[in-house]
Order: sequence, then C-alpha cells, then structure tokens
Amino acid sequence: MTNIELDHLDYYKDLEDYISAYKEYLNNIVP
Repeated sequence: MTNIELDHLDYYKDLEDYISAYKEYLNNIVP
C-alpha cells in the first residue's frame, strides 16, 4: 500500500476511523 485516500465518508466518520479500519483489515491478512 502506498497511500490512503479518504473515501466513503458516508460510512467512515473521519480519517482516523478510516485508518483504523485499514489497520484492522491489514492485521487480518494471512501471509
């Protein structure tokens, strides 16, 4: 991943919430 763009503001309340969701997603990927 090279960048994060704030998108889907109808679902995520702010950038912190968006980044938190990405972190959760990345932590669930099995290498």
